[in-house]
Amino acid sequence: MSDDHATLLAAIGRALGLPKPYAETVAGRLDAVALGTLASPPAGAGCEVLGGAVDAARGRVAWVEQRSEDAADDDYVPVEIDLRFAWDGELRAVVVPYTYNPYFGCDVHLARWYGDRFVLLYTEKHKTLLSHFDPPYEAQKSVGIGGSFIVDGDAVYWLDRSDAVLRGRMVATMTETGVLSVPGPAARRALWLEGPGVARVGAYPSVHEHESREEYAAAEARAMAAGVALDLRPTRR
Repeated sequence: MSDDHATLLAAIGRALGLPKPYAETVAGRLDAVALGTLASPPAGAGCEVLGGAVDAARGRVAWVEQRSEDAADDDYVPVEIDLRFAWDGELRAVVVPYTYNPYFGCDVHLARWYGDRFVLLYTEKHKTLLSHFDPPYEAQKSVGIGGSFIVDGDAVYWLDRSDAVLRGRMVATMTETGVLSVPGPAARRALWLEGPGVARVGAYPSVHEHESREEYAAAEARAMAAGVALDLRPTRR
């Protein structure tokens, strides 16, 4: 849940004092998908904004930027990913968020300002992290989030490794929410957000049993409808 991309680019341009939106150069993509992020690695030089958020009241912007170079002699494409902060016509800070290897990409799930704190929820090659960046925006504080997760307002929830309970953290503070038991068998569980305050837990449909994305999406909708409903609201009291 990053800000709209065109809006974000325009805001970055204003924050940097540019007369137009921030310019991207989208690189070509290799015919491969990185595990974890499900991103296709760049095939050459480029500069791309992967996500970010605008603090409209104070004119501040933070964004995740990926830069790549042309392939070296060994065909390896150098890639860098960092988090940038700008306001009042200047780039104010650059910090490198944790990643095992930026070549495998970064999937931004949530980018949000809470006062002076910038919050980022993202997946790198091996982990999904809820991260805080506070002034002067030189360091990162993070906690790990489970693989099957949802964001409900100001909280993120995930199934723990046993799939027997649902855990959560408040996004702005990293405070743990209450824990909910998940009834039923614990094999290949998926987690969906049905609506504000309501989650559903059900079985993943098998990818191999469906020939198209449309068929799989329909199977996923059926699995969600058949899942167990969980009221998330008591966890935040």
